[in-house]
Amino acid sequence: MNTQKYPSQWGRRYHFDNVYNPCLSLSMVELYQAGEIIAGDGYEIPEHTQECAEISYVVSGCCDFYTDGQVFHAREGDVHVISPGRRHRIVADSTENLRMAYIGFYLHEEEADPARQALNAFYEDAPCQLRCDRNHLKAAVEQLLTEIYVSKDYSREVVDACITQILVTVWRLFRYGPEESGQRVSDEARMERIVGHTVLRALRYIDTNIGQIENVSQVAGQLRYNATYLSKVFRERMGITMSEYIAGKRIEEAKKLLREGVSVSKTAQRLGYASSQSFCKMFRRHTGQIPSDFSRKGKDNEK
Repeated sequence: MNTQKYPSQWGRRYHFDNVYNPCLSLSMVELYQAGEIIAGDGYEIPEHTQECAEISYVVSGCCDFYTDGQVFHAREGDVHVISPGRRHRIVADSTENLRMAYIGFYLHEEEADPARQALNAFYEDAPCQLRCDRNHLKAAVEQLLTEIYVSKDYSREVVDACITQILVTVWRLFRYGPEESGQRVSDEARMERIVGHTVLRALRYIDTNIGQIENVSQVAGQLRYNATYLSKVFRERMGITMSEYIAGKRIEEAKKLLREGVSVSKTAQRLGYASSQSFCKMFRRHTGQIPSDFSRKGKDNEK
């Protein structure tokens, strides 16, 4: 273990580089090194040829990765993968302190499992790109470094778990995109399983077109369903009629517009009501308030 501190004027404030010799044999890789560096003032890690695969994660600050002649401007949460054989260097920002964590590792050879083969293939020839993850990776990286700094019982097992999580998370990040988009896909898949494809289509259409919807027949027509069939399925899955759902979404949108300072008449117009009077009547029926009172209350709560 090599832990060194440097005067701030040297650019490199702190460098913790834990090198395993021999490599630490883990479930997915042979771990060669794991550490972190804190630097600034344009401090540079000189260009070199990468011997093992390496994951670099910007915990805070910013830097530039120069890999195979390309430059990548990285900020907090960005991750960069450097495959063996690539030439690269890293330059810390001149004004903002960089804190970067990294792991270097060798892949297990002759993996029979197809999923592991795909993961190994990625790290053997990773794309020269950045991906951002400010949640899962940061937690795993911090736990890994803490475990290495302060070794306790079952330390090897915890390190193995952290490395596995980091490897898989980074692979997924590059393969499927940011967690936010993946989460949306997951949420939609779960929602479709609960309410069914037909009802989910209706919900999506209503939620995104609430200002243009006049009645259930219009929704059914746009989605090319029989109105009676769609209404029946919707009520069975949702526990309320589609008309009730549409009315509720209109009131939700009305509250939002009123809070934003949109007038009663314009709110009624945007939501497709025949008149301000019909809108006020519907709003009061659902909320027990008239729109102007609700709007004033919202403004008072902001004060």
